[in-house]
This record gives sequence, C-alpha cells and structure tokens, in this order.
Amino acid sequence: MHSPDVYWVIGDSTNCGKTTLTCATARVLNASGRSAIAFKPILGTRFKETYELLLNYNPESEYGLCGDESINLFLSSDLSDWKLLDVVNPFWMLFRESIKEPMLVRCGSKSLNTLSYHKSRLFDEFTAKKDLKNFLGYSPLSKLDMTALPTPGEYLPKIESAYRYIEGLNPDAIVIESAGPFLPVWREEQAVTHIIFISAGSVYLFPEINLKKRFDTSRVLHVKNIQAELNAAGDSARSLKMKQVERSRVSSFSDKLMAQLLRLKD
Repeated sequence: MHSPDVYWVIGDSTNCGKTTLTCATARVLNASGRSAIAFKPILGTRFKETYELLLNYNPESEYGLCGDESINLFLSSDLSDWKLLDVVNPFWMLFRESIKEPMLVRCGSKSLNTLSYHKSRLFDEFTAKKDLKNFLGYSPLSKLDMTALPTPGEYLPKIESAYRYIEGLNPDAIVIESAGPFLPVWREEQAVTHIIFISAGSVYLFPEINLKKRFDTSRVLHVKNIQAELNAAGDSARSLKMKQVERSRVSSFSDKLMAQLLRLKD
C-alpha cells in the first residue's frame, strides 16, 4: 500500500469556507487524474438546520446519520459506494447553537461495525418541549439506541478505523478538513504533505510542508499550535483572494480557485 499525499484544510475561524474548498480540492485532484478522497474526522451541525434530515433519515440505510456536509464530502471524492458516507465523516455531532452545547453524536460507521449513538442531558431537556416532542414522534431519532456522550478514548479509535479504511483504498491523496479553528488531530503523531490555510478572505497553500509532529490528543488543538511551522514555510506559500459569488457559482468558482492554487491548470 502506497502512502497518499495528505492535505490539511484548516482555517482560523468557523464558517470560513473550509468545506467548500475541501470539496473543491478533492474534485480538481480527481479531475486531474489523481484519485482523492475528502475526510472530515469531526463535524457538527446545528439542530435547527437539520429538520428535513432528521425526518428523512432511514435507520435501515447502509450508513449512519449524517448531515449535508458529509454528503458533499462524499460526492467530491473518488467514491461510489454510499455505505462509505459515514466513513468520510466518522464523528457527527448535533448541537443546539454551538459545539459547547452537544445534543447527539453519531460515532463510527455502520459498514465498519463501529457505529454507536450518544446523547447528552441537553438532548432530553430540549426534546421534551411539546412541539419538539410531537416532531420527534415522526423522526428516526426516537428509534435510535443512545448512550451517554463518548469519551476521546471511545471515539478516537473509531476515527482512526475510518481513516485506515480510506488509506486502504489506495487513493493518491486524502484531503482532511478541520472543525472550526482547530487542527484535525486524532493521532499522537500525524504526517501532513500540504496545508491549505484560510484566513481573512484569502486561501494559502503551503506545498510540500511535510509536517510530521507529535500532538497531545487529550485536548483540542488550535491552528496556533502549528503557527511556527507555517511561519517557517512562509517563503514557499502561495495565496489567492477569495470572493463572494452567487450560490449557483460557488462550486465552479471554488474549483477554478483551487486548480489555480494547486497549479493543476495553466
């Protein structure tokens, strides 16, 4: 098994365009003939943004509960088997308004036999409200067997299992997206070939940074934890400005942006 190029897509804030550019990076790599799979170890979604999803999810499907971002990551990848939908995103969190208010977690993958569901006390309190209680009577959530929120010791091995499965598919590249302004770290030592960093309306590529660093997986690590490495590689960085475009043009614009940044096209 060969070692794929590993791209990190990170940013200094939430909602800065990481998923959009992660998907674009995977698409343009695939279009250039280099097989690429997008991977987001941890993903969170607000409860109010998931009504349709919660109503339509079928617990008998080949994959665990996922959000729209998971679907976008899957569709941008060199994959065709829908049972891998929860493999490209092995940890999915439903929260109320912020990640500090977790309600429900889907951990692991059905196809890898690592799937489990978890809930917090906030989930019980929130869903006990009369209107939501009526809504959940029609939702698959009422049919899920859920335990207490998982510890890192429970969910990190499931993320590793999903990643190893993707590595085993022998892609040329794996494009890993971080959550918020944090690093996509689940191993004590991780190797990264290229870093794509989004900040202040610009996207920076640090090609061939070949970062190999030990991390403390017992805590959440901020982008600032690799600032010294980014500064040291600054001379080799390439950057382009991002801009607001109509929703219908986001994918095509992002693909052109990343193709130019990666120098896959003249």
